[in-house]
Amino acid sequence: MKKYFYFFSLIAIIFVTSCNNAKSEQKNNPEPESTNSENKNIPQKNTTDSTPKLKETDLESNQRLKGYIESAKEQMKDVPSTFIATFEGEEMGDYFHLTFVDEKGNYFDFGDGANEFGEFGEGHHIHDKYVNKKFKLTWDWKTSSFACCEGDMEPVVAKVPSITQLELVE
Repeated sequence: MKKYFYFFSLIAIIFVTSCNNAKSEQKNNPEPESTNSENKNIPQKNTTDSTPKLKETDLESNQRLKGYIESAKEQMKDVPSTFIATFEGEEMGDYFHLTFVDEKGNYFDFGDGANEFGEFGEGHHIHDKYVNKKFKLTWDWKTSSFACCEGDMEPVVAKVPSITQLELVE
């Protein structure tokens, strides 16, 4: 009878010890967020304020990104933070494009932005049914991760024009 008691006691100790080791290993080595090897080198869009703070890419060390940001600043310098624009659509070519055109005929591409679409979109996309619909669009400079520049497809993080609110204009 004592043999069985010692045997089962030993089994119980081994079981409890191995469970505790597995839990501590899991805490020290959490699972990666994504196991999709295709997207390993392409940063994901920063679309919510609850995501960890992204470290911006140094503009001085990346001249193409610096040129891209300067060009975006020039394009957006006189654009009001809220304006009326028609959603032209989305396109994935070399890069993702999310285009709107304002009432003056100026095109705006928010494809690199950390956009918030509310009820009009899902993930990084606006539903197709809103193509050619007018919106009251509010935008701001937000930190976003995206692929840049001129065919390089280099993962970068920078503040770019981003949609912060959309309101359908009837």
